[in-house]
Amino acid sequence: YIKNANVDWKTNMGKIVLGLQGMNMFKIQERTWGKRYIQKSSMDQFKYSSSADFGIGFSSDLTESIYISSMVTNGSGYKSSENDKYKKISIQLVSGEKNLSKNEGINFGTVLSYEPFHKDSVSRVLGAFAGYYKNPLRIGIEYTTLSKQVDQSLVSGYINWKMNSPLSLYWRYDLHMVKSKSESYMIIGCGYRPGSGLIIAPNFRITNEGDEFVSEFAINFQFSF
Repeated sequence: YIKNANVDWKTNMGKIVLGLQGMNMFKIQERTWGKRYIQKSSMDQFKYSSSADFGIGFSSDLTESIYISSMVTNGSGYKSSENDKYKKISIQLVSGEKNLSKNEGINFGTVLSYEPFHKDSVSRVLGAFAGYYKNPLRIGIEYTTLSKQVDQSLVSGYINWKMNSPLSLYWRYDLHMVKSKSESYMIIGCGYRPGSGLIIAPNFRITNEGDEFVSEFAINFQFSF
């Protein structure tokens, strides 16, 4: 499958994107988390939205600090072809710095999606998020609800702390609730840079679903060039 295949058209009003493109539902939050090579962002992990889809998108800076992104897509994601006549509408509104993994600052915003998947049924996602970065500390928090046959909610918080030049610490906690049932997921670990472009990141993960605990140890790597 192909995840991105699109055309960008920059105009005086904003940017129009046509084709298979990244969704706008958790892009800002994923950058604040900043550890995609260790784990997907919470909305992606718990399937509240696909990370890419086919359609048309429009984004624009309304002011120097307020940014809006809107999309109309198939709603089936990038791994499946369209399977119904309904389309998905997604809107993101954010104020502040859009990429806290690189630039210091603060942001907060909201996301909304609406997708009929049957004449009598719809899927709605509504979320809010905030992030802060001032070296050496980067933190983020988000809260999202999903209404699709069964109501669900998701809370996620994460902290990144750069101790010194080669070493950093990170922590993340997700709480996913479906009716009266809940599932929590926690990651804690460190990242070590032995050289340019390479990160070695050992981490410990705990999943708690009801009375059942599952723990695991993992080592992730990222090599960039």
